[in-house]
Amino acid sequence: KMDQEPYKIPAAYEWFHPDVTDDADLTAVHDLLDNHYVEDSDEVFRFAYSKEFLRWALTGPGWRREWHLGVRVKASGKIVGFIAVLPATIRVKGEVHH
Repeated sequence: KMDQEPYKIPAAYEWFHPDVTDDADLTAVHDLLDNHYVEDSDEVFRFAYSKEFLRWALTGPGWRREWHLGVRVKASGKIVGFIAVLPATIRVKGEVHH
């Protein structure tokens, strides 16, 4: 069960659902990840996917725009945070879960 009310964040920021089918939103998400995502503490592995791959990965079967959540600066529109959920079907001890 998900809360229906969004968490409060500082007034200078706002929640939004980036549209990764839109080139401008996709570029904003890609640039955030490309410039700030680091896998390990040694900063060896960096995000290096193309925008086309990112769009493909985020729009798999059953994807929903409301499952892509970003935080942006109200004044500039600059995205400063992003998380995504993708649907999956898994089998645990023979039982299928969606």
